[in-house]
Amino acid sequence: MTHELEELRKEKDRLSGFERDVGRRREEVKKSLGVATDAEVREALEKEIAKLRKAESHAIAELKAVEAQKASLAEEQAALDAEEEELAREEAEFWRQHSLYLVDRDYLLERQSALETRLANGQRELDKLQRTNVYNDAFCIGQEAGFGTINGLRLGRLPGISVEWPEINAAWGHTLLLLHTIARKFAFEFHGYKLVPCGSFSSIEKVGEKGETVGVYELYGSGDFAVTRLLQNRRFDMAMVAFLECLRQLSEWVRRKDRGVRLPHAVVKDRIGDVSIKLQFGSDETWTRALRHVLLDLKILLGRASL
Repeated sequence: MTHELEELRKEKDRLSGFERDVGRRREEVKKSLGVATDAEVREALEKEIAKLRKAESHAIAELKAVEAQKASLAEEQAALDAEEEELAREEAEFWRQHSLYLVDRDYLLERQSALETRLANGQRELDKLQRTNVYNDAFCIGQEAGFGTINGLRLGRLPGISVEWPEINAAWGHTLLLLHTIARKFAFEFHGYKLVPCGSFSSIEKVGEKGETVGVYELYGSGDFAVTRLLQNRRFDMAMVAFLECLRQLSEWVRRKDRGVRLPHAVVKDRIGDVSIKLQFGSDETWTRALRHVLLDLKILLGRASL
């Protein structure tokens, strides 16, 4: 019982303290609001509550606006993030394409370099070929120990130096082919003769007025003896004289076309320069000298044909 009374007393004290606190706060509110009665306090508090509610509504509105702005910013951020990702993909694609371009460029540069090298080599080869005289390569005329030579073959005979007839005949074959080639280069036709190049067994045909063959002169000799040799040497001489006549015709035609061409040895019948080309009843030395004259004139005509 005593305990309950003690508890009630404590509760009473707490209520008394609460009441005093409420009274104190009421007085403070009155002072702060400048009012004296409870009615005035109530009215002032209602006004304050209304003011606070209005402020609350305004704050809620502002909060909603901020949240809406936040949502808009979030959308913009999402859009920016998406744009950034797209730009990143585009950048990656750009660098991939750039790498492919560099590979293609390097390949094209290498190919261009290779083509330029091929072009330069081709141009050098073309320049070399343009400087090359095909006729001089095909017909190389020179001298060797008193002999005129064509493509390394000696044309003639000298005492103490034995030149076999196969070599002489082959040299005459090249010589006749050279005269034939020069004439074809100039589109020149011989009058009364037709050249028949046939290696070591070449010949010259005598042609009639109607173009028929009236004689054949063999432009090759042999080492046979006695009557056979004499007859063959006579025909060989006739072939060489016919060759000189063809050389004379072509030389005069070239000189008419080009006054600048000068041949060192003129042809008169069986003589070229100051010596006869006939082998029969002549010496090996004069015959060989006449053959050198023939090759020299041909070399000059060859140079003119090469222009």
